[in-house]
Amino acid sequence: FNEQSLIRMFKGKNYPDCHLFMNDYTHASLLDVGCGDANNFPLYSQLGFKKLCGVEITEEICQLNEERLSQMGIYAEMRVGTNDAIPWEETFDYLVSWNAGYYMGVLDHYFMFEDYLEEFSRVLKKNGIFIFSIPMSDHDIFLHSETIDEKYSVIQEDMLGIRNGVVFRKFKDEKDLRETLALFFEDIHLGSIRDNYFGVRGNWYIGYCRK
Repeated sequence: FNEQSLIRMFKGKNYPDCHLFMNDYTHASLLDVGCGDANNFPLYSQLGFKKLCGVEITEEICQLNEERLSQMGIYAEMRVGTNDAIPWEETFDYLVSWNAGYYMGVLDHYFMFEDYLEEFSRVLKKNGIFIFSIPMSDHDIFLHSETIDEKYSVIQEDMLGIRNGVVFRKFKDEKDLRETLALFFEDIHLGSIRDNYFGVRGNWYIGYCRK
């Protein structure tokens, strides 16, 4: 799901509502917030981005990512940070939040999704592009989740066993997502992925928009 969808978004030429392939990446900078183990950075490097940066929550993850990528001949600067506190003052041409921007914290201390969008906007240049994936309300991660209000739910039965007790932003529908993104971004392009891995539903909104 991760790399294949991003490849299609960055390189696909036959999608009437996705035009990223027309951009020149070779003079552009990209920041991946919540980049995990940096699996998408070989793609970014192949696309020719001039500068690559990533954010993760511990120094250990950042160091491992830099070392792993260096062994592949890819230079990327990693810094410790979170969705609400991105450790850069400079701005980027692209910001990717893939499977990351909807983790809001825990019940006794969670953030508003709008706070994340404001921070993403802060570190994007004018006309910079925000690329994202966000689970739909019928994604299996929300099965038996505890509703806080119409926007937020606490995960209760995570099949991976690592996200129980975490607050997720839960969008009612595409209209809800568009209206929320429009608080900080424009030119919103949305797609969707609906899959079923042998009884596990992973349904997602994917998309990009412009500052």
